[in-house]
Amino acid sequence: IKLPKKKSQPNADDEDEEKILTQEDIMEMYIPSCNRIEIHSCAILSKNKKTLFTCTEIGDNVVECFRNRVEKKRHSKIVRNIWKYHGALDDNTDQITGLILSSDEKYMLASIAWGFKVFYLLTGQSKPLRLPANVKNIPIGYKKLYFPAVFSKENKFVVTGVRDNIYIWETSYGVFIKTLDAHYGRISTLLSSFGSETKNLVLSASMDKTIKIWNINNILEEDFILDHFEKPIEQLHVSIQAGIAMVMTRNQLGIVSLKDGRIKYSLCNSPPVSYTHLTLPTNREV
Repeated sequence: IKLPKKKSQPNADDEDEEKILTQEDIMEMYIPSCNRIEIHSCAILSKNKKTLFTCTEIGDNVVECFRNRVEKKRHSKIVRNIWKYHGALDDNTDQITGLILSSDEKYMLASIAWGFKVFYLLTGQSKPLRLPANVKNIPIGYKKLYFPAVFSKENKFVVTGVRDNIYIWETSYGVFIKTLDAHYGRISTLLSSFGSETKNLVLSASMDKTIKIWNINNILEEDFILDHFEKPIEQLHVSIQAGIAMVMTRNQLGIVSLKDGRIKYSLCNSPPVSYTHLTLPTNREV
């Protein structure tokens, strides 16, 4: 670091001479905000870079908050930005491997081994979000401080990706809502998109080389598995007015109810017959 020599030195041979700062000079210019602290396992900054959430060695696994403030000493024109301890969030004894903030920074989500914890930052209180008993949330690979998770529109739901499934909780009470069988490979990224009043989408990307879009507005609607067919389904047509789906395999035609997923009628199940094309009439009465 080079700075011009101060002009207030009358005996200086050359006022434009540059002075090279040593490491000791730089350390003297540095104004520490507090004693040196050791952090571990997680850390995240707010958007304006003025609030830090982290775990310290002194506080163990409790998430602590530090804030950057502008201070000025009395009888001095020097203004400095310093980090000060602001407080701790709700008690926590589980090791945290990552943190994310909601878009409005009212909520924070922490990743732990048995699931997640959501913190309401205005009060510091937390709610546990537990995964099913046979699922563990263990980070692997080089992205150990990152985990795929987002808050939905207005922070109503917490959407997380663990392995190849998506798990959804209600944010305020921590109630588990649903499991989505999302991908065939590990989910690598989750993004939320709610730019308009009606859109409330979540995009998931996976190691299976696919990207899927999920409409969170319809996430509470009941889903069900259709009855099994003996052969692979080759064509499928849906009639919304009639509430049915017509399915064609190589040797079978079936009408499936969209209300419960059951096969209402099997029109033909003769092995010698082979079907090549299927269509439904546009007449609403059929």
